[in-house]
Amino acid sequence: MKYSKHMEKRMRQRGYTKSLTNFVIEHGKPVEGGFIMNRKIAQELLVQSEQVKKLAQEALKKGEIFIAAEGETLKTVYSRY
Repeated sequence: MKYSKHMEKRMRQRGYTKSLTNFVIEHGKPVEGGFIMNRKIAQELLVQSEQVKKLAQEALKKGEIFIAAEGETLKTVYSRY
């Protein structure tokens, strides 16, 4: 998305980074006229990120994981080192 000069000025004045505003656009709730990120949405994202972190750590322990599939059917799963 393109940032207007007004937006960039307000971001500097109010201490918002492009990373944060992009985060709100990507993960926030689209509403009429823009995007919103409230405490409830942020908390849900924290819970999700903890779950992702836990699963990523579990995957690291397994090494390379391969899931064989044929069409819509999952056939088997195993670790490939």
